[in-house]
Amino acid sequence: MPRMVVGNDTLLMRHHPTCGWFWTGLEGDQRIAPSVHFIHPHANLSIPATGSVDLTSILTTQDSVFVDAASATAAAEIGTPGECFDGNRVVNVLHPWQNNEERSELPIYARAGNLTGNQKVMTALENYWYSYEFTEANTKDQQWGNDYAKFEVHSYYTRPESGKLVFPHSFLLTDLFPEHEYEVWLVPYGREFKILRAEPNPTVINLYTPWETNVPAGIIDGDTIPMPQVKGLCGWYSLVLWEEPDLWNVNFKQSLGFEVYTQNGLEEGPAFDLNDEIEVGDTLWLMPNPYPSGNPEITKSFPDVFGECPTRTLAVMLMDWADTDKDFGGVYNGDGKHGTKCPNLQLNMVEEFLGPNGLPVKSDKIDSSCTASENIEGWFIPQEIQDSYTNAVCYDLPLEFDHEGFWLADIAENQEKGIDGFFPLDDFIWLDEAQTIRNPKHQIERESPHNFLFTMVVDAQFSYHPGQYFEFRGDDDVWVFINNRLVVDLGGVHGPEEGAVDLDTLGLTIGDEYSFKIFFVERNCCGANFKMRTSIDLRTERSFFGLQVQAEPGVDSYEIWQILKEEAMSCDFSNTSGKADTIRAPAIFTLTGAQFGQESVRLKAGENYGGIFITSKFDGINIDTAAIVRNRALAPGPYVITATHASDPSLTFRINFTVPTYPLPSITFTDSLGVEIDPDTVELGEWSFVPYPVYIQAHYMGVPCDDCSDELSLTSPDSLQFVDENKKNINKISLDSGRAVFWVVGEAVIKNGSFTVKSKSVQNELIWRNINLKEPPVPFLRYANIFDRDGDGYADSLILVYSRPLKGKDLPDSLEWQWGTNPVQKVGHKEISTYIKADTSIIIADPKLLPELFTGDKNGESYFGNSITYFTFIDDDKESGAEIVPFEIAGSIADSVGPVALNAEISLGKSMDTLFVDLSESMELDSIDLDNLFEFIAWRDGENVGANVKPFVSIEKAQGSKWLLMFSTSQNYTVTMGDSLRLNPNLNTDLSSNFAHKDNPWVRIVGRQRTSIDVVGVVDLNPETAPKENSPVVSEVLVGTDSKIEDVIKEQGVPGHLIRYDLSNLYELYGEDLDPDDMVVEYETYYYTNLGAYVNNNKTKIKCTDKIFDGHCGNTSGYMFLGWNMRSADGRLVGTGPYVVKLNMRIKIKDVVVERIKNVQSWGIRRK
Repeated sequence: MPRMVVGNDTLLMRHHPTCGWFWTGLEGDQRIAPSVHFIHPHANLSIPATGSVDLTSILTTQDSVFVDAASATAAAEIGTPGECFDGNRVVNVLHPWQNNEERSELPIYARAGNLTGNQKVMTALENYWYSYEFTEANTKDQQWGNDYAKFEVHSYYTRPESGKLVFPHSFLLTDLFPEHEYEVWLVPYGREFKILRAEPNPTVINLYTPWETNVPAGIIDGDTIPMPQVKGLCGWYSLVLWEEPDLWNVNFKQSLGFEVYTQNGLEEGPAFDLNDEIEVGDTLWLMPNPYPSGNPEITKSFPDVFGECPTRTLAVMLMDWADTDKDFGGVYNGDGKHGTKCPNLQLNMVEEFLGPNGLPVKSDKIDSSCTASENIEGWFIPQEIQDSYTNAVCYDLPLEFDHEGFWLADIAENQEKGIDGFFPLDDFIWLDEAQTIRNPKHQIERESPHNFLFTMVVDAQFSYHPGQYFEFRGDDDVWVFINNRLVVDLGGVHGPEEGAVDLDTLGLTIGDEYSFKIFFVERNCCGANFKMRTSIDLRTERSFFGLQVQAEPGVDSYEIWQILKEEAMSCDFSNTSGKADTIRAPAIFTLTGAQFGQESVRLKAGENYGGIFITSKFDGINIDTAAIVRNRALAPGPYVITATHASDPSLTFRINFTVPTYPLPSITFTDSLGVEIDPDTVELGEWSFVPYPVYIQAHYMGVPCDDCSDELSLTSPDSLQFVDENKKNINKISLDSGRAVFWVVGEAVIKNGSFTVKSKSVQNELIWRNINLKEPPVPFLRYANIFDRDGDGYADSLILVYSRPLKGKDLPDSLEWQWGTNPVQKVGHKEISTYIKADTSIIIADPKLLPELFTGDKNGESYFGNSITYFTFIDDDKESGAEIVPFEIAGSIADSVGPVALNAEISLGKSMDTLFVDLSESMELDSIDLDNLFEFIAWRDGENVGANVKPFVSIEKAQGSKWLLMFSTSQNYTVTMGDSLRLNPNLNTDLSSNFAHKDNPWVRIVGRQRTSIDVVGVVDLNPETAPKENSPVVSEVLVGTDSKIEDVIKEQGVPGHLIRYDLSNLYELYGEDLDPDDMVVEYETYYYTNLGAYVNNNKTKIKCTDKIFDGHCGNTSGYMFLGWNMRSADGRLVGTGPYVVKLNMRIKIKDVVVERIKNVQSWGIRRK
């Protein structure tokens, strides 16, 4: 059932009489301007998905409101009925064999003892989900929950030779369906089901595999999760997560092998951090860029990149036989030409190990029923038929990747797919290419539908890795040898039989190379089936390869070679092969990698990309990465060159190389035209307090770098300040198209000064030394400070003190200055003299000096304002006559404005309240006194107890401008809405060492006021002292905030509601501008017997200016007590017994409900 969240409270909802609807009630603080949302108890699901539903407008006029989940909007009337609850239990199962190509399309079955009978087929849903429903009557059966009726999932093959497959994980039904749980979802993880209590919303991470022939597996929260192929999208594999992990940190590894894919590429490293990229239910697509080892490009939609479906062929050798050959034809029943037979599955027909020639050896343990086995050792040796032609031919056995990452060759009889079976020699009609010599062993020559009777040899190698597996299904004789040892023994003439081997049981050494051989025989009409499925990366002998040869240092050089065999077939890798020759081979070269994404570029003869050289005959290649870097021809990162045989595209090999990170750019000082200058021979300037421009140019390997955009830091051990084009103080500058300009100002007379320009992203640092700046011939700024005299956070006075009197020829022309986010302030020539005080100072004071509150930086750095004073200097010493020289005297404005609190908001919780405080600037954290950071005003019972408020203080952000204050609800002294706080004066400082002003402003705490209503208990009713018959049903009294319910009842002589809500705090929150007549309290009380019989009720509206508040609720602190006169509607006193009392209260401001209070209590009346 859904839950409703209001504020910090989560409320259980119950079935409404209308199907599909649920209800709950709001009480206490929950009634104040309620905004709500709804959640699933077991899933991260919310309605609405973001934000909340505001119920205020409807609850202003009525007590019920209806929210339709479809639109997530509130309505005054109930909407369309939904689905009725029937009490049945539903189990949903994700098909455990969905990635098994033979079983995925077959139904699955549920079994739970007699509750399901033998078994029941489950209802097919979408996306491989199946469902089974237990009735409410099933749950009352005596078998419900016992071991006999465990829930199991089965699969059945439709073929007669295959039977039931049972998923190994079963459940007691009481474990599947605890109390109040009616639907579950089972998701297979390996050999176990994971139980989900909410409808799954899987999160899918699709990875474009960085390994062409190996399936990835995902690693998250320490678990390795298989990744099936995304159906229909070759190269893509899915990591499906049915539950939200602790962190979305994901690595990938080969499912069979040791290679990994991490932030460090195809080597061990930190996991990919997807926490900012993903939410539950998302589907992400991760594409390595550059391929295959770069960090992934992450998108939430398919990036339109299609990989090639992994396929390969194994070069196998086939030998054609006829029924004239011994051991072939009619050997099941012995009705062949030789009268021999070898029916059914026969074991021990060959020895455990291969012979010296690499072929099976006939065993002396052959069963006597198998007489058709005389020439086993000749079945796999080519036989000359005519004119030196043999019965052998090469055949490419096709393999493809299945969804689970296994190499699969499935050539079995399948009428639905139109496949008769495995008949690879149907077209071996001619022995010669000219088609002049017929093959006498071909069965079609004997009017047979296929060329039956043949043998096949698969001769390959592989590197062993844990987890490798091989399975086979076929007919007739099949023997598989690994490392020359028999591992699958399916001899005899029989229908399709299955065999398998787990390579982990063979004692192989990880990483070593081993031989792999299959000997397959089809020696009886009329069916032929061949299916092999393996995770082994099988390889036949290389006949096309690159040979690395010695070259210049730093250059990788390869020659391209091909093996040509004479006197033997290319697919015959046995020890009886003829001689071979190795020759140079032309190739087609293509380049993929960092710069090209998934595209490939064909390389030409000669130079490519500044450092890749192809020979004129395309039979060699040199890769000079140093030359590539010099020419900046390829982006840094990994690359792959694929060489493909010019006349046989099936022959390829790959060369991997990496372009290293380019060397860092260098920087130089230049003049304004970009010409490099030597700071040792060029003067920066002549005068202190005057800004002088400095130009920087970036170079890459001696050439101006137009695309450099690095950030440079500026430092000086002397009184040199750096400013930007707006004359704001800076300590760093960014390159723009490889160039940067800033200004240097001497803030005192400088002798042999210096400054440094450097960055981690450039290879050198610049130092300008021997800077000598003398005192200017006009007054310069000794210091400047800006103040906040009244402590309100607005700067209201500025003082600038100069080196000598500002009069006569030293009178400034004008002044510009800026403080924080305020606009630039300008003082013109006509008015500047009015601000000159004591000859050497300019003082500007005005309570409304600046329009914006600004006290300093909120990002953890000290702040300075800036100023420019303009002078005109007349130099009379020039021989050519007086010279007029304009001067701009720059100076910093020091921060003397103390910090202030900007706002404070309380958030109420069940056990802990949180007060969020935002300050105007960062505080100095090293010396801060956390226990006395703030002062509080908290009036309780006419006394300010703010000094007793002691919160737990923590910093929300490291720069120290945002704070969290935590209050336990069990504390004696805490704060509430309407209380105030401010920074404690003279105890803590900002980053400029300014204390909070003694008059820094108090900030009213906003939020919600905690409300409670005391429980009455039992009250004695004395008819002689009870309220008179014509008395009001409810009497309204204002009592002190320290009052106890027992004392109030005793004093008033009647039971009632003591509502602990101080209206004066609410009024003060809305400010003095609020008309008291605009604040109104409306309430309704209803009184019933414990059996629900109506007794009495009362409805009243109380204004803020009514008598109970002494004419003004904002000036009168206290709690309302609503006393009941204990009389029924006809005026009679009630009798002894329990009574149910309901209270509905609304507090309105200008007809808008700002607080709702609802309460239901049981009171006891004892009549004397």
